[in-house]
Amino acid sequence: MISTDTSANVTHNGALPEERLAAASDARAHALQWLGVYLAVSGVSLALAGHRGLAVLHAGTVLVVGWSLLSPGRAARVVGDLLPLFLF
Repeated sequence: MISTDTSANVTHNGALPEERLAAASDARAHALQWLGVYLAVSGVSLALAGHRGLAVLHAGTVLVVGWSLLSPGRAARVVGDLLPLFLF
């Protein structure tokens, strides 16, 4: 007879899937926040140097970063995952 009442039968790897997802999401959020700061600062410096077109492009990208951080949708997550790869 097999006993299922003991703790020896329980396999646990130490972290729940939700915890792993939260840690990955937290790292993703930090990366996107730093990307937004970088784009905002470089956009302001471009505007001050007279490159208004590039400054507007940076401002638009900051809006996309903000959208991918705040929106719970799948498209926002995909864009947020890929955006740092294309900009750095």
